[in-house]
Amino acid sequence: MMPPVKQSILPAFHKIVNKSSKPPIVFLHGFLGSGKNFTLVSKKFAKLWGVTTYTYDARNHGSSPHCVPMDYHSLTSDLGTLLNHERLDKVTLVSYSMGAKVAMNYALAHPSKVERMVCIDNAPVVKPIGDDFKTYIEALLDILHKDWSHVDHRALQKKLLQEMNKATNDKNLSLYLLANVKKHKNRLVSRIPLEVMNDETITQLGDFPHHDKPVNVPTLFIKAEHSHFIDADGVKECKRLFPRAVFGTVDSTHSAMLVEQYAYIKAMIEEFLDVSYTD
Repeated sequence: MMPPVKQSILPAFHKIVNKSSKPPIVFLHGFLGSGKNFTLVSKKFAKLWGVTTYTYDARNHGSSPHCVPMDYHSLTSDLGTLLNHERLDKVTLVSYSMGAKVAMNYALAHPSKVERMVCIDNAPVVKPIGDDFKTYIEALLDILHKDWSHVDHRALQKKLLQEMNKATNDKNLSLYLLANVKKHKNRLVSRIPLEVMNDETITQLGDFPHHDKPVNVPTLFIKAEHSHFIDADGVKECKRLFPRAVFGTVDSTHSAMLVEQYAYIKAMIEEFLDVSYTD
């Protein structure tokens, strides 16, 4: 059974409140992730600059409502609902993958509301995301359909990791995906509505709404060197729509970069945002 149709929702969010008058920093996670992916860096930036920070769960992720559609118009509308709810006139957006397209779409529609923007490994283009995510969802479904009642709690996490590694061949990615699974009454259940994460959703995640007009938002694009998400055409479109764009590259893959290159990515973001947040 599919969840209800809702064009806009107030997503579940967490904030670290500070008294600074500087624009709050809002973090946007990737597909099959959650706001918790940015918990550590949001705390560090809140402490570093004394600024208010927000992490939130996109629709159908984490603790946010389950609903359709799962497209960039609705995802962007949800971001706007959050900012309106919190009465935020101007923010900085730090975003990854799916979240980066949401951030870009919002900035292109509301440039006066975005102080600065960081987009990690995605570009404002229509580009299929590939079959990997279908494989990951199928692996999650396989895990949920198996009987794990005979496995004790200590051994369960190890067994689940071994099972997910068959699909990902990447421990960190497996842990990222398994965060969507929890135990409930002696069985495993999904935290997210996997029925929504179908072929249509996978296709929509490769889309991007059409925009003609460039915006004057300072933007840092961080590309994973071993990733297809920002290719030559993507760079060209980044420069066209965001003429104040700057670029950085890390030696990693799309799915592993936030873990493998965490310190380097954090340092790049910190340097880029420091202009706005250091008196």
